[in-house]
Amino acid sequence: MIPKTVESSGKAMRAGAERPRHVVIAGGGSWGLAIAARLPPGWTVVVIDKDGGVAGSVAVVRPTATLVEGDASSRLTLSRCH
Repeated sequence: MIPKTVESSGKAMRAGAERPRHVVIAGGGSWGLAIAARLPPGWTVVVIDKDGGVAGSVAVVRPTATLVEGDASSRLTLSRCH
């Protein structure tokens, strides 16, 4: 089950809050795809995964998402998520 709030900087933000709606998801597996699918329209979604082959799955659940291939713990990979 995915919570109805999204943690940001230690504070819970309720869906619909007037804040930037940008999320980076580490991993394009079943959990990452479930999170991407549940985010409301209008959110900018970036999915980081070591396997570029998940692009098709990401595109099915979130056609507007950006896939960044790489290690989510790498600063270089994270710098490509703008």
